[in-house]
Amino acid sequence: MADQQGRTFVVTGATSGLGRVTARELAARGGRVLLAVRDAARGDEVASSLRRAYPGAEVEVRQVDLLNLRSIRRAAEEIGEEEAVDVLINNAGISMVEHSVTEQGAERHFAANHLGHFALTALLEPALRRSPAPRVVTRGPSTGRCRSSRRVWALPSAASKHRRRTGGDAKRLWSVSERGTCVRSAR
Repeated sequence: MADQQGRTFVVTGATSGLGRVTARELAARGGRVLLAVRDAARGDEVASSLRRAYPGAEVEVRQVDLLNLRSIRRAAEEIGEEEAVDVLINNAGISMVEHSVTEQGAERHFAANHLGHFALTALLEPALRRSPAPRVVTRGPSTGRCRSSRRVWALPSAASKHRRRTGGDAKRLWSVSERGTCVRSAR
């Protein structure tokens, strides 16, 4: 990876897994990294460890709960005050948790893995447009298996809505949220 000095990156899900590795690599190459995380305390731990590992690294924490539209809006407003966001990396997600709905009534998997990133991207668009070469990277556990944009993925039908109301199956609910990511990524 090339030197990233002078560029600002927002990384969701940066407290573990690929998000944390991505944040580490960007900080190591001089990028300014905004860790967009649900748990601010864990985000602070990651930011501190990156600053220790890479003295002079610009790493900041921005709290955002992708299950809550108010939290997304608040984080986007805070991040949007930046001069520009060069790259938004939509990485956070959940999988295989029991069926439940968010405060706004969306199924939890679909909200975290698709709707939250969609809202964050839309709300950060002005900050992204201030960059000379903005990029949005969206990944999920199965985005590498997404097919061409010509394939139409089936989104929840009335029958699946009934299954969700009656408890649903965690793997099936997760797969629906991943299909939404595939559709969004293929466009």
